[in-house]
Amino acid sequence: MFVGVVHCVEYAASDLGSALRVAREAAGVSLSALAARTHYSKPLLGHLETGKRRVKPEHVLAYSRALSVPLGGR
Repeated sequence: MFVGVVHCVEYAASDLGSALRVAREAAGVSLSALAARTHYSKPLLGHLETGKRRVKPEHVLAYSRALSVPLGGR
């Protein structure tokens, strides 16, 4: 279940990247495939997922669109 992007306010900043990774893996999408879908680089996405870079709203939206996960509901 992909709760992290849908309810990102429930997560601490360090947990949001982990939630994005869980969502990506649950969707069966590789980091390379997500990079192609979002037009973000693979290293940037990796840094977001590991907490090395701060996740911004536009990143959450990109994951939501690329993984076909709607925002705003469980």
